Amino acid sequence: MDIKDQNKFILTYPDYKNFKGILSNSYKQMKEFINPLYFFLPTKEKIGQFNKKLFLNSLFGGKIVNLPRFNIADPNIEKYERFEEFTKRDEVNNISLWILSAFKYLSLSSTVLLGKELEIAQFDNPRDGRLDVVALMNNTAMVIETKTDLRSALVENRFLYQVLNYKKECVKLINQYRQNGLAIVILGIGGEETDLFPPNHPDCTSGKVGNISKIFYDKISEKNIQFISANALWSLVTYKFIRNKKIDLLKFLFSVFSDKNTIGLLSGGIVIKKKGKLTVKSIDLEKF
Repeated sequence: MDIKDQNKFILTYPDYKNFKGILSNSYKQMKEFINPLYFFLPTKEKIGQFNKKLFLNSLFGGKIVNLPRFNIADPNIEKYERFEEFTKRDEVNNISLWILSAFKYLSLSSTVLLGKELEIAQFDNPRDGRLDVVALMNNTAMVIETKTDLRSALVENRFLYQVLNYKKECVKLINQYRQNGLAIVILGIGGEETDLFPPNHPDCTSGKVGNISKIFYDKISEKNIQFISANALWSLVTYKFIRNKKIDLLKFLFSVFSDKNTIGLLSGGIVIKKKGKLTVKSIDLEKF
């Protein structure tokens, strides 16, 4: 999707009703939404001056990337000055839709299938669940279970069984429809990224309040659940925007999350756990 496309503010994708539908590429109509991705790009209209060199030097470098404040002037969207305020406000219409648009913007191939709010059976649960965002390329699927922010996710606590149950069903179905299929299911979390850094990291500032960072990492480590921050995806989108460099997002994410030591991905890098110790490992994007 070219940034100069005259239809750049419209996000379209097939209305797959369920996970089986995207695997068989079966749908009846397209959906259209105002594309939120373009309201949070570092253009002169949105933020004035943007220190590109500082951004590139800090991206995935071990420390947090501080996002700028945005001037949202379009009448079709609320005037959020901070990206974090936008992602933590609405799961379906904000963070899920933004992540879907980020996948579309960062997809190199036109054969990538994208879906949102897809029904799927839940393991040992009579009620169907919903996959918030799905990206499918050939025999590999990346599924994102979105949460507006860490604090509400911990209060709700449903992610502990949602991710595991969804993964079991996704793996089963993709192997039925695609030979040697692979499905990775992770959390996508908005809100303050300072909640999400490991408790021993200097950028874990708000996460120290109530020990929510430690509680979160204890929970996901026990269940082998992985996550990505919305800010990390914003950083990848912005990297492509200012460098005009192609990024194969699915290849990148599968490379990151296929590593059994990977816990999460933040704007500061990959959170890994080795011998019980959490560290944030830097990434060289030029290698992808």
